[in-house]
Amino acid sequence: MALGYRASDADITIIKTALKDNVVVGDIVPYTLKVINNKAQPANIKIKDILPAGFKFVNGSSRVNGKKVMDPKGGRTVTYDKVSLSGNGEMVISYMLVVGSGVTQGEYTNTAMALNSLTGKVVSNIAQATVTVTSDPLFDNALIFGKVFVDKNGNGVQDEGEEGLGGVKLITVRGEIITTDAHGRYHLVDVSGGRWERGGNFVIKLDPRSLPKEYRVSGRNPKVVRVSPGLPSKVDFGVIEVQP
Repeated sequence: MALGYRASDADITIIKTALKDNVVVGDIVPYTLKVINNKAQPANIKIKDILPAGFKFVNGSSRVNGKKVMDPKGGRTVTYDKVSLSGNGEMVISYMLVVGSGVTQGEYTNTAMALNSLTGKVVSNIAQATVTVTSDPLFDNALIFGKVFVDKNGNGVQDEGEEGLGGVKLITVRGEIITTDAHGRYHLVDVSGGRWERGGNFVIKLDPRSLPKEYRVSGRNPKVVRVSPGLPSKVDFGVIEVQP
């Protein structure tokens, strides 16, 4: 099937618009299709619309010139049948899609065209609209938090009576520097959680130069923690007193 028409030489011109540029999973995206008959004769057509992968049609959202109509048939490819345009006439079709839960970050394009109702021949330009799915900090990013504490018994766990150590610096592979508060606590937000199906690794290191001279790190340094989208991960660092 030939798909090479330009808007200027096609019988029908379609102008497709997404009313949002950047979206996240769960967002509803309104779309419009302006359909113009470039001929003086009436046109009987159908509109074929290929939805972006993972986007779902919002039931009951179809409108023609602002008036509610039946939703089109189909799954990912939907079709508005029996569309009639007067000579040099035009109409605006609008509907909404929801970004599905399995959609990952990236660009997603919606493609529409007009077909002759009898022959199925493409009689319009190929109209497209693209939206960008971005990360949602609440669901796509992870949180790292923890404490630097004086590990008096050297067991790597903060026990009762083992106080936090303030003013200690931690460094990430992204170049971020975090300083613990007066109680030895720290946190790091907007950490990439990796892909939904497997998560990712995050590396964080305690800067030993920021410790008081009588302390050194006990246990591993740096530490690698497994992170997952939307979930917090705790990373503590114990320090022990150096014997004179």
